[in-house]
Amino acid sequence: MGLFQRLAMVLGGALCLIAALAIWFLFTGRVDETGVRVLASTAVISLCVVGGLVGVAVLDRQDLRRALGAITALLAAGVASLSLAAIWGVSFGEPVWRALAVSATLLIACGHACLVLGRIRPADGRAVRGLTGAAVGLAMTGALLVAGGFALATHSPGDWFWRFLGVVAVLSTLATLLTPIVRRIDRGRSRGSHPGAAQEPAQPAQASQPSQPSQRSQRSQPSQPEPPAPGRKPGRLWLASGLGGAGR
Repeated sequence: MGLFQRLAMVLGGALCLIAALAIWFLFTGRVDETGVRVLASTAVISLCVVGGLVGVAVLDRQDLRRALGAITALLAAGVASLSLAAIWGVSFGEPVWRALAVSATLLIACGHACLVLGRIRPADGRAVRGLTGAAVGLAMTGALLVAGGFALATHSPGDWFWRFLGVVAVLSTLATLLTPIVRRIDRGRSRGSHPGAAQEPAQPAQASQPSQPSQRSQRSQPSQPEPPAPGRKPGRLWLASGLGGAGR
């Protein structure tokens, strides 16, 4: 069993556990501190497993996407570890909390990049590749701005920062949504210009059979008498018919 299948099984088990806890809380109406921690832990595990699956999905690529997938999987593991430790009462200093925020932000951006770049195919045109690069670049720009704010900021930035960050997020979302639409349009055009099924060539006409003489022509031709058997003299009737046919 591969790593992808194992992570998928962990994700399925975590989702089932979340559903079971939610149903239990709804029926009993009692939510204690331990139950909240268990629910939060399973939610964190589910989200981090999703991020890890996204990274593992591109590990088989023989280009930069493989390194991006490995970074995404490592970020998912780090975020899961720090989040679980914080949920279960481990006290952290401010640097650890900043590191957790930075890791979570970069995990979202790297997971988005793995999803978008993992869809690239050799048949994609320039428009699709351009939109893909724009979506990844804008998402990474926004993530780096937020991560830098978590790591270095000592006070809230001005309104210009949030406005610029909002513009970047809108443009990144737009490029991400337009990429599959343009890909579908390009595929439709390529199918229209290069039909897959070529028309079968027309079968060559059959060689014309020699025309059979019509009944009228056959009637117009005189009947030839049968020649006498060998060793037998021709009779008068045969000679007369032969002479008559020659005369005609």
